[in-house]
Amino acid sequence: MSYDVVSFGGDRRPRWSAWAAARRWPLVILAGVVAALVGGGYLLGRPPEPSPPPDAPFPQADGVQITLCPDSGDSCEPGTPEQAVAEARKVPELTSVTLVTGEEARRRLYDAIVTREPQSPEEARYRSLAYPPHLRAGLRGPADLETVRRRLAGRPGIGRIFLTWPDFWAGKAQVAVALCAPRLASSGTCGTSYATRAQRDAVFALLREQDGVEEVFLEDRPFALRLARHRQPHLRFTLGQFSETLYARLDDPAKARAIAQAVVRQPGVAWARLVK
Repeated sequence: MSYDVVSFGGDRRPRWSAWAAARRWPLVILAGVVAALVGGGYLLGRPPEPSPPPDAPFPQADGVQITLCPDSGDSCEPGTPEQAVAEARKVPELTSVTLVTGEEARRRLYDAIVTREPQSPEEARYRSLAYPPHLRAGLRGPADLETVRRRLAGRPGIGRIFLTWPDFWAGKAQVAVALCAPRLASSGTCGTSYATRAQRDAVFALLREQDGVEEVFLEDRPFALRLARHRQPHLRFTLGQFSETLYARLDDPAKARAIAQAVVRQPGVAWARLVK
């Protein structure tokens, strides 16, 4: 005996549900592809964008740099570098006082800057820059700066005293690529205007293509302005003083120079440096 079962809709499955159930795994794969495309910025032809700067607090001042007299050109009590070191080491608010020679200061800059061509006039200019010796020391805290200045005022060999700051990008990126701005008109391929959006996108795309680049960040001009005001709140900065800078985080810091050299010749690039 057979029965005809009459349903009033409570157990009926819509046709599309049965169709989807039969194709479950292809649909799961398709959904994953769509999500990846949207997340990567490819949907509707939109290119990917650089990441914003990492969400991290701005670093605090951690030391001082002291110019030497008479090499600093300031009105101060002349003295030898050895006298300046001895005077600075008497100040309890200072730690690890060291003398940085002019040759060492030039080498530090030259090692960080990436030039467009080996043995170029640009490289020769960096090699020929003259740097006077100076002192560097740790500081117990930024609030101790004025105490240090009072203790060292008029001491032999001591010139001006400045706070030094850790690089915000240290440990977060290994390559910095500054884009053109009016204040950088004499640098690289820059004219007297800012790098265009197309130039920035091209440099960003080239960075992403390099072996070992894990992420590219954009430090825009408002962020650079905030960072400068954090470091030197007594100075009056304006947005027009700053350029955009792309920062690349690498899987291996040893690749940094090669990656910087790959992009430093691009239109819209003012300079490139290694982040130490």
